[in-house]
Amino acid sequence: MSKEYKQPDIFEMAKEKAEKDVKAEKLKALQLTLDKIDKQYGRGAIMKMGDSAIEDIDGLLVGFHLMNQLARYFILTSALTCSR
Repeated sequence: MSKEYKQPDIFEMAKEKAEKDVKAEKLKALQLTLDKIDKQYGRGAIMKMGDSAIEDIDGLLVGFHLMNQLARYFILTSALTCSR
């Protein structure tokens, strides 16, 4: 039982190295683009899927209550103007 020594295929090795180089270049270009967008538009402009929010933003809660109040206001003002 002698094992045959298989000489590595030079072309296959070159192809694998070229594929690794291309992948590395694509990742580098992607990272540069993401950094540029973050710099131009602010941190968090682009998020990767699964990332959590960077910071909480304070804001006003405009939901049902505000819309309800606005509807009442418009109903009252229109009723007052139509009754004249």
